[in-house]
Amino acid sequence: VPLTLEGRATAMIKNILLSILAASISDFDSKIIRKALQCFIPGPELTPGRMNIFKVRNFEVMIDYVHNTDGFKEMKDFMQRVHATVKTGIVGCAGDRRDDDIRLMGKYAAEIFDEIIIRHDKDGRGRTNDELTQLITEGIRSVDTEMEITVISDEMEALSYAMEYAIKGSFIVVCSDEVQKSIEFVTAQQQEKQPALMKEY
Repeated sequence: VPLTLEGRATAMIKNILLSILAASISDFDSKIIRKALQCFIPGPELTPGRMNIFKVRNFEVMIDYVHNTDGFKEMKDFMQRVHATVKTGIVGCAGDRRDDDIRLMGKYAAEIFDEIIIRHDKDGRGRTNDELTQLITEGIRSVDTEMEITVISDEMEALSYAMEYAIKGSFIVVCSDEVQKSIEFVTAQQQEKQPALMKEY
């Protein structure tokens, strides 16, 4: 298990506390809040795109809708608790962010991952894919001039590529723009029949 129970609990508690606060401010009855917490099970069904972790063959994939600098900072804190042979990030950024914010996301990505695949949102929000790639790359290179960077614009193609070349014990993070499609893609990969292992002599 690459991620400690403590790490998962810490990340979930942060979200739950905010939900409790919002419900309390909105004058929800404490009994209703308690009942909701007791039946709430985090996962792709109830919280799609919020740290959805899937075991696929001999590696893991996490799908998360991280899309701003604060989110990447939280991701960095979270990933420090993940133990993996290789940490691969599929990252992208909305075009309506400031140049420095896009570079900062690239910087955080370089501090988190061993390998980075840059993907692009379907809507560039005023920027071309090349502009976004350049800014993210500048952020990455400010940390690691030798970082391996692959550019695959389509999220599903990027995810397919990362999973195809994943080694045992890898942890792949998809900073997703198409959360539901990515969840369906990974779920389908989970259900595929596992290839027979060759006998060693």
